Amino acid sequence: MSTLRFGVFEVYGPQVGGTLSWPHPLSDSIDFADPERWVRLAKVMDATGFDFLFFADGYGYPIVGDDISADAVAQGINFSGYDPATLLPVLMRETSDLGFVVTATTGIDHPVQLARRFSTLDLISGGRIGWNIVTGASQNAVAELFGHDGMVAHDTRYAMAEEYVSLARRYWEDAWSDDACWTRVLGDGLVLRATERPDSPLLEQFMAGYDRAFVLPDEREEIEGFRACLAINPAARRRFGRLHRELVVVIDDA
Repeated sequence: MSTLRFGVFEVYGPQVGGTLSWPHPLSDSIDFADPERWVRLAKVMDATGFDFLFFADGYGYPIVGDDISADAVAQGINFSGYDPATLLPVLMRETSDLGFVVTATTGIDHPVQLARRFSTLDLISGGRIGWNIVTGASQNAVAELFGHDGMVAHDTRYAMAEEYVSLARRYWEDAWSDDACWTRVLGDGLVLRATERPDSPLLEQFMAGYDRAFVLPDEREEIEGFRACLAINPAARRRFGRLHRELVVVIDDA
């Protein structure tokens, strides 16, 4: 039987999801920019046995017609916010058992950037970090923000994601020998294990990668991969999930 793990779904912004609840007198979301607000939440979750605090993230925003929705801007709905990955070290320092999950899309950064970021968070937290793997949302807005010629087709995004995750995992899991570790002894060093390129027609179809270790080794090399169940194409979603998921997140509003 699978183990159920419980967490809280949040964003580093005024509003979670497409509802307008932050002005409610019982809500403290108006204080989203204050790190102490998140420290208080993380400490309560840590003390009461929650498994993880989940931060959704992305670069998209609601578009109506050819422009951003005026209501979204005025009411803070799915628009504007800070980078949650930069907040996590503060929360990790204030907790001991609580896990943290943050979203990182496979369509923006290069895998080596992601591998270094998550390996650093893994080290800081003592192995309490998870990656919510998504191919992106609000693709029309993302294309506009980053100057792309147009939206990337859905199936192409999943093909890119397979290559992206494979490369990222090679950077943080496969580049070092199993007994590689830090040492202060002069003349002793880290042994680099060259990785073999998997025999895949997708590998490096979209991104260039190198068999060099850019991420320093650590005893906690395995990073849990979450994935959000939000894709439009069920077949692509299931196939990608079977290959790469370690936990599936099911969200229910309280």
